[in-house]
Amino acid sequence: MNKLLSKLFSASVLAVACSFSTSLFAAQPPLRIVIGFPPGGVLDTFARSLAEEISKRESRPVVVVNKPGASTLLAVNEVARAKPDGSTMLLTHSMPFTIYPYTYNKLQHTQDDFAPIGYLASIPIVMTSGKSQPFKTAQQYIAWLRKNPDQGAVGVISLGGQPHFALLQMAKALDVPVYPVPYPGTPQLLNDQIGGNIGVGLLAIGPQIELYRAGKINILGLAGQSSVKFMPEVKTLESQGIQGFDKLSLWYGAYFPKDTPPELVDKYEKMLTEIVNQPALQKKFEGQVLILDGKSKKYAVDLLDQERKYWQPIIQKSGFKADK
Repeated sequence: MNKLLSKLFSASVLAVACSFSTSLFAAQPPLRIVIGFPPGGVLDTFARSLAEEISKRESRPVVVVNKPGASTLLAVNEVARAKPDGSTMLLTHSMPFTIYPYTYNKLQHTQDDFAPIGYLASIPIVMTSGKSQPFKTAQQYIAWLRKNPDQGAVGVISLGGQPHFALLQMAKALDVPVYPVPYPGTPQLLNDQIGGNIGVGLLAIGPQIELYRAGKINILGLAGQSSVKFMPEVKTLESQGIQGFDKLSLWYGAYFPKDTPPELVDKYEKMLTEIVNQPALQKKFEGQVLILDGKSKKYAVDLLDQERKYWQPIIQKSGFKADK
């Protein structure tokens, strides 16, 4: 009888403990990771992996909120207005802070509305061409362009992004007649390249990595200052003498609203850095051409400042405005 009572008592204590633990988990406000991209893409997948990893460490619900539209500004503005209590986090590329302040006449946010947490990941930007083109390297492309100045169209995914302004720098530095032609999406641009309807494209690598591996397109060069592990044979454009692309990068960071307690920012800086620097997670996303590389909030802030100073005069000289 005593043994039976003891077992019943132990079971009751365990049930109460489990119930208490579950209620605590449910009672905590969920952490919302807001992204300006639709479900299904690599950034959505990355955000959901972050959510899963944070939830393991926090024992709290973590949800991804997809807020696509207005060049990610819907997501940015939502987080800028959120309570600074550590329950809302923005995952975005750097352009809302380094490009948009100069391409939009009016914005509902500034960088001062956010508390950067850290640098998390990047996607390489590449210059590509269809196999039917008479050039196979970046140098051959420039030589061909000088002989065919009416063929200077370069496909980009919309105007007003870094690739647009990098092309302006290339045109100036090399005195070649290149100009951006906007496309509504990557599939349309790749189809035109494969079909020979446009000579060159400049865009973040994604689906075209498989086309490249299948021998259907050429990658003439890589933007930025270093090669990448999953295609080491591709040289940077800068190393090939093609100027204007060394500062061109597409990287993603995490941000809280301003006035979030510093101890929370520090906590998540450490946590996110540890998460994205896990070798298994890095390998998983390398297959999706997303390079995970967790770095400090200071690194992110310094990089934002450098990019802003670099792109501001280029954009202002171009006279381009996204909201004319």
